[in-house]
Amino acid sequence: MAAEALSDISYRPRDVAYVRQDQRGSLTEIINEGTWRSVLTGDMHAGAVIGDHYHKITDVYLHLLSGQATVHTRSVADGSCESFTIFAGQGVLLPAMESHHVRFTEASNFLLLKSQPFDPEHPDTYPLPVHEA
Repeated sequence: MAAEALSDISYRPRDVAYVRQDQRGSLTEIINEGTWRSVLTGDMHAGAVIGDHYHKITDVYLHLLSGQATVHTRSVADGSCESFTIFAGQGVLLPAMESHHVRFTEASNFLLLKSQPFDPEHPDTYPLPVHEA
């Protein structure tokens, strides 16, 4: 999936796309764009860091179910950087060719959607540190 196929990444952090709530309960659509081929869930301790790498072809969407995280990004093309915080119920699109560094500032539970499944033979993961601002 090309990053251009998704909405402008400047929309960060992302709130959920839609919430329906009625007498039965609620239904939350966390993202309504992209084609996702892999869905992961995870728990991270406060202070844990993931990332410091980019993907050439894989887009990633990180959605916090609980907790809080600070996200730092770096464009592979021009080196521009961005930093922001996401909270429970929010997410962030991390497109291909953008390095990411995510520090969980609280114990967190999350969903991770990927446009490509992980292939240990061809992991599509390239180291590129992103320094915290």
